[in-house]
Amino acid sequence: MQKFIILIVLLILLSILSIFTYELVLDVKKTDLSFAVFNFKINYIFIVIPINILSRVFIVSTILSIYFILNNINLSYLQLLKISKKAEYIYIFPIFYEIFYFKFIEIKYDLNDLNDFRALSLSNYFDSNIDLYLKYPLTFLNLFDLLHIVLLSFFISKIIKTNFTKGLKVVAFSYIPALFIWIVLVMFFTLNYS
Repeated sequence: MQKFIILIVLLILLSILSIFTYELVLDVKKTDLSFAVFNFKINYIFIVIPINILSRVFIVSTILSIYFILNNINLSYLQLLKISKKAEYIYIFPIFYEIFYFKFIEIKYDLNDLNDFRALSLSNYFDSNIDLYLKYPLTFLNLFDLLHIVLLSFFISKIIKTNFTKGLKVVAFSYIPALFIWIVLVMFFTLNYS
């Protein structure tokens, strides 16, 4: 639990660093709305990010737990929480990559570029005029989400004491279908409400 708290604190600190880096790079001027913007950023950092991390960990653990219950494999929910928590550490690296990318590679950009950018995703390689319903699936297909799946498979194979292929099979039959359903739901709502 202590390591998980460290993960949340580290992600919060990296988010603060990325926000202040954007402000320095964009040379944001002080306006009447600066307090509101600052308040929004603080709420985002200290409320939304921890809730996002916790919900991802619990959802992934629950999906894996359902798979193990249906296949009569005895594994505690606490073990699955630990696996999911360890796999979440991969999401620290996109923050570093994004800061590096906008500081050294893409020097001329605006706020839309910052909002649309997802580290090493397929959406970065397509024109910004792609259909709105394709935007989420293309941003989701990135190197870090693939590494998350690999890490989940690796940790599952370690905990059930089998080879990596069996762990990958567990993730392929539990987490990936749930992820696919989530992406299709987001695409459906995007089509209906755009």
